[in-house]
Amino acid sequence: MARTHSEPLSFDQLCEEAFGVLNIHPWDLWKYTWEEYCLKRKGFYNWDLSIRTSMHDDARMISYYSIVADLKKSDQKKPIDNIIPSKYEKSEPGKSAVELYKERKKLFEANRKMPAGVKKTTKQKN
Repeated sequence: MARTHSEPLSFDQLCEEAFGVLNIHPWDLWKYTWEEYCLKRKGFYNWDLSIRTSMHDDARMISYYSIVADLKKSDQKKPIDNIIPSKYEKSEPGKSAVELYKERKKLFEANRKMPAGVKKTTKQKN
């Protein structure tokens, strides 16, 4: 019997998790070994945590820039973790919100790609 934290996982709960959360089809589940299933499960929950962490960080940045105008000048220069602490992880010490914003923007620009089959258009002059 599988365990989730301290409670045993019943077969019905395993099927609910596999079919619902992990999106494994019943005919595919029976092909998995127990080790493969556990690896898929671990990978999914690690991926889910990374998505939640990313969404949380984005919300922190939005929150910070929503209140920054109302902060004292001395507080505006403090790292974002001193103003709005992270729920999941600490950012590198000493990084200000502006530095984090610039890093995120650079990462976004580097990873932005046109979908396959879509041509880049230019604005036409009237």
